[in-house]
Amino acid sequence: MAAASEECRSADRSVGTRLNSLFQLLEKTLSRTAGNKKSDISEELTQIRYVTSKLLTVISSQDKAQKDIILKQSNNIEILVNILQTIYDDNVVISVINIINELLGKAPFGKRASILVNHGVSSVLFNILRQAVSADNTLPEDAQLTIHCILGRIGHKDRKFAVKARLNNVLLLTLNLLKSNTSSFKNMQILLQVFKYYTSNSVNASYVGKHNSISILFKIIALCGKKHTTVLKLALDSLNNLTKSKSNSARTIGMGGVTTLLTLYTEWHQFDTKHKYNNLKKSILHILKNITNLKSGRKALLESDGIRILYETCQDISESREMESLILLASIIMRKCCPRNKLPLENTDSAVTFPLPLSDRHVPDCEVPDSDNGTSNGNESDHSSLDNDDDIDSDDERFRTDHSEDQEDDQTDAIEQPEPRSVEELRSYSKFFPELFEFETRPVSRQSISGVKSDFVTPEADNQSILSVPTCRRVHSFSNISETLPKLYQNSTTSSESDSVLFQFDKLKLKNRHSVPDLQFESKTKVDSATAVNLKTGTSVFTLDVQLPSPIKSNSKSATDAMCITPLVTPRDQLEEFIATSVVEDYEEDVFDWFKDPQLYSQLARETKSVYRFEKVAYPDLNSARGNSNPEKLYNRKFGVQRVKIFEDIDRMIHSDLLIERIVYDLGEVVNDTNYSILNVDHLIFNAQFESANLRRVIQVREFEYDLILNPDINTNHHHQWFYFQVSNMIADVPYRFNIVNCEKINSQFNFGMKPVIYSVGEAMEGRDGWMRTGTDICYYKNHFIRSAITTGGVKGKSYYTTTFTVTFKHDRDICYLAYHYPYTYTTLKCHLYHWESICDASQIFYRHQSLCETLAGNSVPVLTITAQPSPNDNDNAEFKRRPYIFLSSRVHPGESNSSWVMKGSIDYLLSSHPAAQRLRETYIFKIVPMLNPDGVINGNHRSSLVAEDLNRRWSRPCPKLHPTIYHSKGLLHYLNMINRTPMVSCDYHGHSRRKNIFMYGCSPSLSWIPNDTQNPASTGNKHEDNGFKTLPRLLSISSPAFCLQNCSFVVERCKESTARVVIWRQLGVARSYTMESSYCGCDQGKYKDQHLNTNILEEMGHKFCESLMRIVRSNVINDSNSMESKDVLQFLEASAATYR
Repeated sequence: MAAASEECRSADRSVGTRLNSLFQLLEKTLSRTAGNKKSDISEELTQIRYVTSKLLTVISSQDKAQKDIILKQSNNIEILVNILQTIYDDNVVISVINIINELLGKAPFGKRASILVNHGVSSVLFNILRQAVSADNTLPEDAQLTIHCILGRIGHKDRKFAVKARLNNVLLLTLNLLKSNTSSFKNMQILLQVFKYYTSNSVNASYVGKHNSISILFKIIALCGKKHTTVLKLALDSLNNLTKSKSNSARTIGMGGVTTLLTLYTEWHQFDTKHKYNNLKKSILHILKNITNLKSGRKALLESDGIRILYETCQDISESREMESLILLASIIMRKCCPRNKLPLENTDSAVTFPLPLSDRHVPDCEVPDSDNGTSNGNESDHSSLDNDDDIDSDDERFRTDHSEDQEDDQTDAIEQPEPRSVEELRSYSKFFPELFEFETRPVSRQSISGVKSDFVTPEADNQSILSVPTCRRVHSFSNISETLPKLYQNSTTSSESDSVLFQFDKLKLKNRHSVPDLQFESKTKVDSATAVNLKTGTSVFTLDVQLPSPIKSNSKSATDAMCITPLVTPRDQLEEFIATSVVEDYEEDVFDWFKDPQLYSQLARETKSVYRFEKVAYPDLNSARGNSNPEKLYNRKFGVQRVKIFEDIDRMIHSDLLIERIVYDLGEVVNDTNYSILNVDHLIFNAQFESANLRRVIQVREFEYDLILNPDINTNHHHQWFYFQVSNMIADVPYRFNIVNCEKINSQFNFGMKPVIYSVGEAMEGRDGWMRTGTDICYYKNHFIRSAITTGGVKGKSYYTTTFTVTFKHDRDICYLAYHYPYTYTTLKCHLYHWESICDASQIFYRHQSLCETLAGNSVPVLTITAQPSPNDNDNAEFKRRPYIFLSSRVHPGESNSSWVMKGSIDYLLSSHPAAQRLRETYIFKIVPMLNPDGVINGNHRSSLVAEDLNRRWSRPCPKLHPTIYHSKGLLHYLNMINRTPMVSCDYHGHSRRKNIFMYGCSPSLSWIPNDTQNPASTGNKHEDNGFKTLPRLLSISSPAFCLQNCSFVVERCKESTARVVIWRQLGVARSYTMESSYCGCDQGKYKDQHLNTNILEEMGHKFCESLMRIVRSNVINDSNSMESKDVLQFLEASAATYR
């Protein structure tokens, strides 16, 4: 055995030596031919023929290992390439290409192919084929096929393979060889492999498509049958490449290719019962997918009954998980080819409108003619509708889309200049700063406020009454709400009842629950029922046919105990150390007492002014319903649910004759018909005529399936997301499917675990009160309803999306409410304002509620001032002058009800007796506008005000007539800026529909769309920017389990220049200007991972936000020692005080 091994090694060495000598001989011969004429190299040519023939013989007899050794010797390959480049002899060329073919061997060809490509073999072979195209071609067809065999093996390693083929004019050569070899499947396999690489280039595909290549491929496909699957796959792949060109797709359609492909797909579906040839079926579907990109292709597929064929074949394999890729492709084709219909509405405008006042400063978007809104074009992008969406991820640098670095450096001219404000106008805002101008002496202990007159001590009051009790210095604290309380109740309660209900909330105890039966459609005739005002008619907006109970106060504990944090006075570089050593105090008092008073709610609802006629008060709002306090997990959707829903929609299209298609609710009809009623029906009954509701039309499509169309924002034809409606007349334990068919965003958290919320009156009667997450089979997908170009700014071809979910009701004939998120109405806010005033300890807390302005509909916009009362020895109001301001706002977008819950948590905490809350009040003065868009909230808008504009895009230049809430909120900040009291922090609370957790957007100069952005308060002029604005988000990530620092972004985008965050930062000099976003869905990290955000967590977030303010490095706190007011400011304050008086 040893002798045999030695003999083999000796033979290998002898073969290797022989090969080396042959290659050396070739190299010497080639060197002698260099520079000689063809007629002078006959002797050398003979020798090259002999040597290459010998090489081919020797290499053919070698094993794979020996061939790899030859390939790794780069000099050998260079010699072979050099021969092909310099020797124009057919025998030599044939020998060399056969040598290369032998060296490649059998698959896999990876490393060997790379070596040959790196040495330029593909370029040399294309050059040989180019010469073969010439008229004097003598290269035999077998040699050409061998070259194609080599090219087919190395083509996948050459990135410029297709381009080289076109430049060498060999495309038609290969095509002609393919045409002449249709009888040889072996040769077709070689040629189709190369042809597939050619057609991967779009230019090549268009070129060969013009030369009848598609018909040749269809001929090959027909010849393959069920036996020659490799050739069939290559032909289909080549056809797939060709049909990516629209012109080639049109040629395929013209020759009846759609019918041929559908027939082929059906045959293979029936033949391949064991799913061995899925790759063939997938290739056919890819070709159909390319073809149906054309309108004529979709028409051809419909005429060939393609939707039914694909639908039935998918149903046959729906149970097989491994067939998912096929089903997905088929569903894409079917959805593309389904007839694209308009929404089943007469027009897409809102069912109700609101007449707008004229303004010479601003023309609302809804009054601009359609021709000016944008020019129609063929762009079918699905992203254009999100350009003005706050919660898109372009606010994150990771998804940044505007590449400002490619623009000119001087771009600050693009920033809209702020509206001018006169000194006289700004002075008028002094009335909203009573803490700066209003002084008086008051009793230390808070008197009972059952007698309103005795509570409001004015400077002109009798001094004797003031001196009759021990006194200390206090700032006058009352609210304009208190003055109206007796008026509200004078028609509904006695004086004693009014005192009990309105002025003694702190003495109420939770004794029992009161059940209020829900109102039915036909109940409208009570004279003494609560009503609200319809702005158009002046008539009753709703009726409440219930016997109202007494108020209720709940003392349930909050989700977490409050925290007490010592104020931070350390430098910035010691922040982390401070956070690590902060002391947290436990405190037993509940910060979030929950207050219920249906009587109060109904009376306050009378003052709420809506655009259209309401007919009821929603029971959850009347009962002050909250979210479920128990953790509710995100929905874990089963595999294939979305696919099933899409196929059910396709089935509806195929079997449209089986649908009911009955309109069971229409808002326009209900609003215009005062006698509208629904009695004795066999379907669900819907109602959306109450505050914050949104539902335009409902169509029953099957017995237990309903299509819902949302109403757009008032005076618009778009913005569909928020929904809130009542449903009744259901059968228990039957799954009802609801499809909201006119959603606009390209994705939703409904695809990632989010559930809608439901409130059941039947459950509430049994003691299980509150909003609950509900639904199964929840998903969100594009549907076949096409959006009008008018609704998309001129962009054609965009589709609506469907939110679908299934609800199984627990009780027969129950009355339930379904909503996108936990509702928080304007009347709820007013109810809470009364409650906050009633629980406020005037001896410790300075609390003032004032009306900032009125909305277009005439609803009051509350502004709150909250701080601590000054000490008795503060005779010159120095404490208030030292306290920095915090400005908070929320609900600029009506559909973001979660922001109101966060704001409630903040205000509850600020008015609590928590020791940390008291220190917070002693440190800051809070100016709060809890609802910036009351009209939108009342009328169920998702994003806009009655002006049909996003108010968060009007902060740069708001119009006092059309955007009063923004104009006057900005006026408050202008006033503070004028008196050198610019807020330390400004935060606008928002909701986010496409991301999880709670997070912040801030403003960083280094991440601004303007290069070298220095026109902002955070710019220090140094190389390193002041990162103090990142402190608050970092603190929140430590203290709040729902907050996620990784989701925070500090990008300043050009499209956000007119938002509150950026305007307050840039124009008003607030470095810590934020937007705080709360997910509608839940969390994917921390303590609440995989849980929905309920009202407790949202309120806790408001609490934690305030708590974290105590930890901020107070580098810009105004104090007596380092900040003196200028002479101009002092004069302005004196004038403001005079105006205030």
